[in-house]
Amino acid sequence: AVKCIVNEICGTYDLTLHPESDRQSAFNEGKRHGGRVLVGVANLNGAAVKAADARIAKRNLPNPKGRKDG
Repeated sequence: AVKCIVNEICGTYDLTLHPESDRQSAFNEGKRHGGRVLVGVANLNGAAVKAADARIAKRNLPNPKGRKDG
């Protein structure tokens, strides 16, 4: 399913230039960006995610709307 989304729906590896329409080129580039984000997330390793989570936890940011940590 992910392969279909990345390759077919997002056109991640397709040429984005549409010779007759700047708007279509921009739209295609936007779709491609979404696919590249998905590929980037899929390529993250667990250690990098844990390190980022630890950095975020150190910030001691207030919880939105007074919610308590569970």
